[in-house]
Amino acid sequence: MKIDWQLFRFPLDDPRWKNKALIGGLLAFAGYYFSLPLFVLMLPLNGYGIRVMRHNAKGEPPALPEWDDWGGLFADGLRSWVVILVYNLPVFVLTSCSMLALIPSFLAIPAMSNEELTGIAIVSVMGSYAVFFVMMGIIMLISLPLNYLSLVAMTRMAVTSSLNSAFEFRNVWQLARKGFKNYIVAYLVYLGVLMGLSMIISISAYTVVLCCLYPFLLALLVVYSQVFMGTVFGMAYYHTNAELQSESSQERPPKLDRPSASDKDRPTPVPAPTAPLKEKPKKPRAASKKKDAE
Repeated sequence: MKIDWQLFRFPLDDPRWKNKALIGGLLAFAGYYFSLPLFVLMLPLNGYGIRVMRHNAKGEPPALPEWDDWGGLFADGLRSWVVILVYNLPVFVLTSCSMLALIPSFLAIPAMSNEELTGIAIVSVMGSYAVFFVMMGIIMLISLPLNYLSLVAMTRMAVTSSLNSAFEFRNVWQLARKGFKNYIVAYLVYLGVLMGLSMIISISAYTVVLCCLYPFLLALLVVYSQVFMGTVFGMAYYHTNAELQSESSQERPPKLDRPSASDKDRPTPVPAPTAPLKEKPKKPRAASKKKDAE
């Protein structure tokens, strides 16, 4: 998969990029800063990223789609949320359990004032924090692979427009294993761009001139991150799928030679009839007996 400068600046080549960025920025601004009542406005924004992913997964040049078919945008965004939630469910469960593991430590703090219960309270606090750090270590180990699989499954869901295809784990695993190099390159490039732009925008918050523009710059960053993520992961799916198809075509058995058109027109040769074999005439037995009697 080739990463070049055009991949980072292609949104600016669209003649209507300002209008498209404005629509996405308003959705991101409302959904991010007024998330409690308007969090659903992030659905079409996520759906817009899925639409970009679907476009690039076909091998088409990167482009900004139109903001139309809002029902489809909401549906794609909702499907992407379901995929992320299901694949990262173990992380959410373990995170909740790690928070619950700290409850005994909070309950043991008042008991430290009692000399008789001080030892028990210290053991309880240490045990709670030990369980917490062990579970956090497990979360760190499994979060990256699960996040990787969720992104791979999301590309498959984007191409097929079906939520069920994201949970066909055998096909998702085959795609993730074969396209590991493509998807890792896409993930690292996306992460680098996101961290770099986030750092630049965060620095602008400490300037006198740009501090007022910080909320709007952050909203535009959300839009660009969705577009860029859809682009690089769509390209990763396209290259991986092409490799899988080339391998499957090589593994197919060779086809039998079919007769050409000229061969079909030729008449089928008919074997020449063979003459029947002539049998020698046999002498009647009665005549031979009379000759013997004479």
